[in-house]
Amino acid sequence: MLKRTLLLLCVLLIPTLLISAQDDASDDDLGSYLRLNSNFSVPEITGWDSTIEGETVLFSREDIDAQIYVRIVDTLDTDLAIEAAIADVGAITLETSEPILEGRIGRLDGTWNYRIFSDADTNISAYALLQSNQVYVVLFAEESPDYDAFHLAKRSTTNDPATAEDIANAVNPAVVEVVADLTGETISDPLSSRNPVESNALWIESSYDNDLTTASYYYTRENIIYVTVVEGNTDIAAELSDAFDSVFLGFVITPDNVEFLYLGLAFSVGIMLALIGSMWLRHQNLKKDMQVLEQLEADEA
Repeated sequence: MLKRTLLLLCVLLIPTLLISAQDDASDDDLGSYLRLNSNFSVPEITGWDSTIEGETVLFSREDIDAQIYVRIVDTLDTDLAIEAAIADVGAITLETSEPILEGRIGRLDGTWNYRIFSDADTNISAYALLQSNQVYVVLFAEESPDYDAFHLAKRSTTNDPATAEDIANAVNPAVVEVVADLTGETISDPLSSRNPVESNALWIESSYDNDLTTASYYYTRENIIYVTVVEGNTDIAAELSDAFDSVFLGFVITPDNVEFLYLGLAFSVGIMLALIGSMWLRHQNLKKDMQVLEQLEADEA
């Protein structure tokens, strides 16, 4: 009976040990990530200063007056979470609470609500995801008088582009829609287009009239085109696109399954206790049977 009990305890501990090993392995796989809590990590951005405080990280570039801010907010309201994130970034001065554009975009990890603000030299693009009774906010803000910049995601009407021409044919209409949504302007064909990284046909930078530049990344996994629009400083469109998209598409949220773990452990303990109780009852019944047999042997003698 003792051996069986020890065997059951070993079987019960194996899942816990495996989970611990998986956690250790996941830490090793994160690479150059900043861990904000036990289940949320954000990729680092090359060339940006980073400040981590608790469950927040602020990436900043003083030379272009730009910040990317990531925060977890304990609320169920995405609008309130975005407001809290904006108020949290001390460098931002935003006098209006009304966005120039808002909506939602469905991604593989859930539905993101976005709000875009523009007030004098301040421009903010904020995205918020409600998951596990918390809101995850990814916010881009810039207060430079030299340019205006926004980030907006648009679902593509093209599926699985096979060639560079297919990609361009999908990206160009999306860029026209994004610019119209943000500025009310109707743009024509780009004056020039290029791939910031020659080997990556999914990333396209295009220049237009009126000192307007866009950098668009076609994320085929989600069939979404992420468009960065810059008016004024045409030299930083690809850089801002790379930074924001790296954070927005690269962060990791590990589902919090601890409740299921405890439930499974409780269920396993319950089964083990039931088996131990069953073995104890069988042992007691066996003792009674032995006593009866001994009594019968005594009577026969």
